[in-house]
Amino acid sequence: DINQELNNLGLKPNKRIIKMSMENIPFEKLSDEIYNQGDCFICATHGEGWGLQIGEAMACGLMPIVTDWGGQTDFVNKENGILIKSDVKEIQGDLIYEGLYWHIPDLNHLKKQMRWTFDNKDKVKQKGEIARQEILNNWTWKYTADKALKALSYI
Repeated sequence: DINQELNNLGLKPNKRIIKMSMENIPFEKLSDEIYNQGDCFICATHGEGWGLQIGEAMACGLMPIVTDWGGQTDFVNKENGILIKSDVKEIQGDLIYEGLYWHIPDLNHLKKQMRWTFDNKDKVKQKGEIARQEILNNWTWKYTADKALKALSYI
């Protein structure tokens, strides 16, 4: 029970800075209920094909803290976010992913980056604005469609 674990931290209710939800939030409520509630967006994943939720959070002005491998590295960098160090591990015991690899986030590095984020709110806000501009200027559906059409014209 994640909420019970948060309560076990002993934080005063009015000082609680962590919000967790295991509910299925409808798409149209994501910006209000998730993306516009915090200072950063953490996605310490083993691997992402793209990371749409990361791009959505960036479009809302959140600085991302993400694993340093996967689709998100196409648009997250040191200028607009934080990349968490990871270790490569072969996937075992799962036939669907057999022979592939995960990148396991370094939890100590993640903790340090979360502390830095807490201690540097002005820099986090600046990176969040750079992240927002990255998405708005380079990763819209129109931009992606134009890029796909250009690639198809070479075929």
